[in-house]
Amino acid sequence: IGADEMHKKGFWGEGIVMAVFDSGFSNADKQTYFKHLFENGQILDTYDFVMNEKSVFEDDDHGRMVLSCIAAYEKGKIVGTAPKAQFYLFRTEDASTEYMIEEYNWLAAAERADSLG
Repeated sequence: IGADEMHKKGFWGEGIVMAVFDSGFSNADKQTYFKHLFENGQILDTYDFVMNEKSVFEDDDHGRMVLSCIAAYEKGKIVGTAPKAQFYLFRTEDASTEYMIEEYNWLAAAERADSLG
């Protein structure tokens, strides 16, 4: 996708804010390749719309894998497309089910992301 060329031109995601909606970000807070996100305050907020709580780091890992494509950074090992962006992490999906409530969760997350700018 040309990420290496974007990086060579100085595009690392600075000034970009993204909201990631997924089924959970299991152990993302413990991965060395996300360390910079927590140290630099790049995780702006989290919310689990499935369980109605703040924490998103104990459920499914699909969101962590998606986030790694965007935000991972560990020199010589893994570099995402925009590791200097800021993020809202929202759990909207229950990986064990497929119910219409997930569409409502997604809508609530979209409204929240929109309200946050």
